[in-house]
Amino acid sequence: MKIYFDMDSFDYPQELRNNWNKRLRSMRIIALLLSILMMILGVVCFLYPVKTMGVLEKSAAFLILVAGVYEIINYFKTPVYFRQAFELFTGICNILLGCLLLFSPASLGLSTFSWLFAMISFITGIGLLHFSSQLRFFGIIGTSWMVVDGILAILLALLLIMMPMAGPLMISYLLACYLCIGGIILLIETINLKDLKI
Repeated sequence: MKIYFDMDSFDYPQELRNNWNKRLRSMRIIALLLSILMMILGVVCFLYPVKTMGVLEKSAAFLILVAGVYEIINYFKTPVYFRQAFELFTGICNILLGCLLLFSPASLGLSTFSWLFAMISFITGIGLLHFSSQLRFFGIIGTSWMVVDGILAILLALLLIMMPMAGPLMISYLLACYLCIGGIILLIETINLKDLKI
């Protein structure tokens, strides 16, 4: 007797829905805490760039590192056929960026960090737009928030590329932009985390 997996009869949207709904509560709590921490750190970076620059940079670096780990875990917990390469890529990049911010010498120019932030934001934005269209293809409703998040991430990338690199405090402002907009994007995602309906 031959046993095989019939790809045509497998219900991909239903499998995604079941997997998503099982993990929803823990994802919502983690994402909410992370988004609030990111926004608080971002605001503090803007308000007190001189007094708290060193501490904030290390705290922000650690938070970016944690966000990267979260993205990688989320990638591997997603069913294979719904995994998004951009999520794995941005997770790895966030871990590398967090390590760079924690351990890099001051001589590593501000423009380097600006380009790294911009690259991660841009790829995240494109990935979110692509994932939104993929979910719509499978008939999953309520993905317009992903489009908003994708556009915000792309706008952040453009802002970071165009931002002038003058001044020793610019790294604090770069971190502030990255954390605030990243926190807003994550908060929007958290608010919109609902049981998937097909």
